[in-house]
Amino acid sequence: MKLFSFEFLKEELQGSRKARIDSYLYSPLYYLITGRKGAWLYRNNYSSLIICNHPHIQKRLMIFPEIGLADYSLTASVLGMLDFPKNGIQLSRYTNEDLKKLKQSLEILNQYKTYEIKPIEELIMDWRFPIHILDTQKVASLEGKRFGSIRTRYNKAKSSITFASISAKSDLNALRAVLKFWEGNMILKGKDSKDMAEFYLTLFELIKIHPESINGLLFMNDRRPVGFCIWDQPKEDTANSLVNLGDTNISGLSDYQTVVLCQILIARGIQFLNLGGSETVGLNDFKVKFRPAFSIDVLSAEIKLKKTGNNPIERFEIVPE
Repeated sequence: MKLFSFEFLKEELQGSRKARIDSYLYSPLYYLITGRKGAWLYRNNYSSLIICNHPHIQKRLMIFPEIGLADYSLTASVLGMLDFPKNGIQLSRYTNEDLKKLKQSLEILNQYKTYEIKPIEELIMDWRFPIHILDTQKVASLEGKRFGSIRTRYNKAKSSITFASISAKSDLNALRAVLKFWEGNMILKGKDSKDMAEFYLTLFELIKIHPESINGLLFMNDRRPVGFCIWDQPKEDTANSLVNLGDTNISGLSDYQTVVLCQILIARGIQFLNLGGSETVGLNDFKVKFRPAFSIDVLSAEIKLKKTGNNPIERFEIVPE
């Protein structure tokens, strides 16, 4: 089996860019973090496909949308090769159009297998609620009544918070400290879980290995690190917000971090910021208040092998007469 590195994956995704509005599908960091428990890349001359172990459910596979030509012939072919694990296979971040294309390819390519595909309610991953994409210019300027409450919270935090670009090697301990403060608040509020820090710890390991791949800002209250945001830029006009973590006890900090990030991005000529989706109502409400330029509904679906047709394969041992 061939192994793929961060650089190889980055090059593969850059070569497969098409007009998909969900820029997370072109983010090598996103796949490496989400696929932290095992990930695989399949490709042919026209498309690429990433499959990973579910980060929170054991013995369950996640298949992401095909990128490139994206007629889903590659996905259909790979499905014919896979052994279905105990907890099944989940199609992840799919649109209804993606599902339609996959069903068509399965009918054409897998003549002796019948698959059942059924959308399921997503309860765990970050597309439980829609993906929201911000216009960085509008958020950076905070003009008009609709940004009034954000403007108030931004100005409140601005009076005591400073920020600087993250130097991946020298600021890693500060990022780790922010995570610990955040974990403490989650524990106090009874919102902690056993694996809640896994995503961030994986990111920190990637920062050690590929510091040049990280764009980020560190936020300070006097000499104490209180928040950080990390983004990548898989498309010329769009950045992905991969992390926006801060001390929830500081009023307006999360608003301030989001606005500052948009100000930095627009100064670099980046028009859109993909905030991703959300796992909770509260996080979705936070993103909606920034008046997204676009919102995308993506879904999860479960795929099952319903039946196998009669296409017997016989095996013979060759022996001398």
